[in-house]
Amino acid sequence: MPLPPMWALGYQQSRWSYFPDTEVMRLAQTFRDKDIPCDVIYLDIHYMDGYRVFTWDSTRFPEPKKMLSDLAKDGFKIIPIIDPGVKADPNYIMAKEGLANNHFVKYPDGTTHVGEVWPGQSYFPDFSNSKTRIWWGKHVAEFRKQGVRGFWNDMNEPACWGQAFPLETIFNDDGRNSSHKKMHNLYALQMGQATYEGLLKEFPNERPFILTRAGFAGIQRYAATWTGDNLATEDHLELGIRMMLGLGLSGQPFVGTDVGGFMGTPSPELYARWIEVGALSPFCRTHSHYGSNDKEPWSFGENIEDISRKFIKFRYELLPTLYSSSRTAETGEPIWRPMFYEFQNDPKCYDWAYQQQFMLGPNILVAPVTRVGQYTKKVYLPPKAGGWIGTPKSSTMGHRR
Repeated sequence: MPLPPMWALGYQQSRWSYFPDTEVMRLAQTFRDKDIPCDVIYLDIHYMDGYRVFTWDSTRFPEPKKMLSDLAKDGFKIIPIIDPGVKADPNYIMAKEGLANNHFVKYPDGTTHVGEVWPGQSYFPDFSNSKTRIWWGKHVAEFRKQGVRGFWNDMNEPACWGQAFPLETIFNDDGRNSSHKKMHNLYALQMGQATYEGLLKEFPNERPFILTRAGFAGIQRYAATWTGDNLATEDHLELGIRMMLGLGLSGQPFVGTDVGGFMGTPSPELYARWIEVGALSPFCRTHSHYGSNDKEPWSFGENIEDISRKFIKFRYELLPTLYSSSRTAETGEPIWRPMFYEFQNDPKCYDWAYQQQFMLGPNILVAPVTRVGQYTKKVYLPPKAGGWIGTPKSSTMGHRR
C-alpha cells in the first residue's frame, strides 16, 4: 500500500446521490456550521450527463469548475464515481476514441461486446491492454485538472445487467488474447492501475486517492476499498468489523464500511455505534442507498449529532497514529489487526466472544459496542508488558468502562 494523502484519512460523506450543485454546497456549509470535521464529499452517478463517464450534467452542475474551486477553498475534496461502462453513443468522445483505437472488449469474431449498465448499451474498456490503460489514465488526469481530487471506481467487477459478463469475450492480456474466464478477477485491479498511473503521470508530486468496489491480490497498490452494499443492522456492523480485519490480513489495509449501512435506516443509537467504529476505521465514509433516509451526522437528533461530532473529532486527534499506521502498511502490515496478530500465543484472543475487539496498530486495543441497548461490555485485555492504559470514550447513551 502506498502512503495516501493525509486528507484521505479524514471523515468522508457520501450518498446515492447529492445533486444538484446547490445541494452539495449546502451539505458542505452545514458541516462547517455545525463544527463537524469533513474532508471529502462524493458525487454518485447523478452528476453525469446521461451516465457518460468524465462528463457533467449541465442542468444539475452548470459550473462544475467553479463549484469545485469554491469547495476547495473551504477545505473540501470532491470525489466522483467512475464506472467502466462507456455509453455506446457515436457522438460521445469516449466511445469514438475507444472504437477507433480498439480499446474495448471484443468477441472472438472481432465484434465489440455491448452490455447494459447505467448508460444503457455500453462498451467496456479492455484494461488488460497497456495502451488502453494509458488512454483511460489520460482522461482520468484531464478530469482531475477540472478540480476533482480522487476517483471512486464502481461497477468494476465488471457488472453487466441482465446477464453475466460473457465468458467467451476476449481480452488483449498484453498480447496473449485471454478469455473472460481468466480476466474477470483482474478487471478491477487493472482499472485501478490505469487510474493510479494516469494520475501519477500527470501529477507526479501528488499522491493519488482511488476508492474501488472490486479488486484482486495487489489492489492495495492502487486503491482503498470498502466492504460493499451492507445493511443498516447490528449484524452487518459486526460483520463489517470482521471483514475489515480479514481484508487487512489479506494485504488490503486501507478499508472501511458504509457507515450507518448502505440499505435501510439504522436506529439513532445504531448510527451512533457505527460512527464510533467508523471513526477508528482506516477508511471512514458514510454512504447510503438512493431514496433512503438522510444519514448525515446531524440526521438523528441533537444527542446523536453531539456523539457523532465527538467521535469524528476524536478521529482527527488520532490522525498522527492513523498516518503512522498507514506508513507501516507500506511494508504489508495491516492497520487494523485481530488481537491474535499481536498475541499469537494467547488462546483467548481466538475466542469468538472477542472477535469484535481489535488492535489499531500494535498498541491500541479497541472494544466497540455493536448492539443497541448494550450499555456494559466485557473486554479482554491480553497480558502485556507494562500493562494497559485505559482511555474510555463514553457516549451519553449509557456508561461504558
